[in-house]
Amino acid sequence: MHTFKVGDRVALARRVDRFPDFEAPAGLEGTVDAVEIDGSVAVKMDATINGCEEWDNCICWYDDEQRAAIEDDLELVPKR
Repeated sequence: MHTFKVGDRVALARRVDRFPDFEAPAGLEGTVDAVEIDGSVAVKMDATINGCEEWDNCICWYDDEQRAAIEDDLELVPKR
């Protein structure tokens, strides 16, 4: 189970593909916006991602496959 919390600053550690809606490149940063009891996570991205507007520029990890990949997809951004 992941350890991300609301308010954490994170970066995409690898490309995240939400076919057919959008693809987000590695390196983009954002802020964890929601963490649900089932382990689902939503991250509000700093940069606009074409095709992600419908979700208010948030990338979500909500199904079993996505939740299983979250530790590989996201990394904490060190505090500056």
